[in-house]
Amino acid sequence: MYLDHSSNKIGDSGAVALGKALESNRTLTYLNLGYPDSLQHGIPEPILLSMRGQDPKRNRIGDLGATPFAQALRSNSVLARLSLQHNRISDPGAAALGLSLKSNRTLTHLCLRGNRIENTGVADLGHALQVNCGIVNLDLRRNDLSQSEASAASLAGALRLNSVLTHLDLRHTFVGSRVSTVLADSLQSNCTLTRVDLSDNMIDSSGGVALAKALLTNRSL
Repeated sequence: MYLDHSSNKIGDSGAVALGKALESNRTLTYLNLGYPDSLQHGIPEPILLSMRGQDPKRNRIGDLGATPFAQALRSNSVLARLSLQHNRISDPGAAALGLSLKSNRTLTHLCLRGNRIENTGVADLGHALQVNCGIVNLDLRRNDLSQSEASAASLAGALRLNSVLTHLDLRHTFVGSRVSTVLADSLQSNCTLTRVDLSDNMIDSSGGVALAKALLTNRSL
């Protein structure tokens, strides 16, 4: 069963109601509450709205709305795909989702693209992936990993310990060479990932060398 509630303006109050419903729902397998990567006149929609003096994410789901979904994931044993892309979830919301992922065994695809998750939120998600055995596809593109060693170490630990994740999308996450080097070290022993997307970041030659070295021993990428 599939519910597409994308590109609406449910905000946190609507998300709270939906999250509560998910706690007892036993049929829904795919829930889309995201927004598309849309262009208007060649300009990304969020930029266009900002140019008009509008907050492009004013009516979108934030941390308050993400928390009920996190709580639902602790008891829901059916939902396999959840898209929350291009909302306004930041580190507290990511932390709540990460905590639930430690015990959830059903969710396989989680899309958090284009939110406001930064280093501590990414670290919380990384810690969750170290013990999670359900997620195969995690989309974190257009969030902010920048140069945080904590988030990089957490993700690296997940790549060493996780034996389920096959797709990791880190496009447009401001990853630099320090972060990419830490991730590359963990890829040397990972034998599950088949796709890691690091395009459109800030990786220089040293990061490229580290990734090349990882490919010498990696047998899945």
